[in-house]
Amino acid sequence: MIKAIEGSASILFVGGGTYLLFLFLHWYFIEPKNYGLIGEKTVEKYGIWFFAIVSILLTEIVWFSLQKEAMMAFEAVIGSTTFFITHGFKTNAEEQEKKLKKEG
Repeated sequence: MIKAIEGSASILFVGGGTYLLFLFLHWYFIEPKNYGLIGEKTVEKYGIWFFAIVSILLTEIVWFSLQKEAMMAFEAVIGSTTFFITHGFKTNAEEQEKKLKKEG
């Protein structure tokens, strides 16, 4: 049991790490926020680059993961997919909430 957990740790870390990296970059580039640090306004101005950056990062993560173990690359793709699915559900829920507020 312990060997199975230790053997799959790197695979799980790549998936979870990819998800969390994309979540952070989405917050950093796209989410509206109050500016507190120098340069935050500039970063938000170029928020559309979020999609290009995460695409390039995913390509690099998959490339380097394939060099080590194919399942790590697959897990990176699963982490990315999980981010975009949950982000899509969140965005849709926010839009539905706005519609309901307008109707009510």
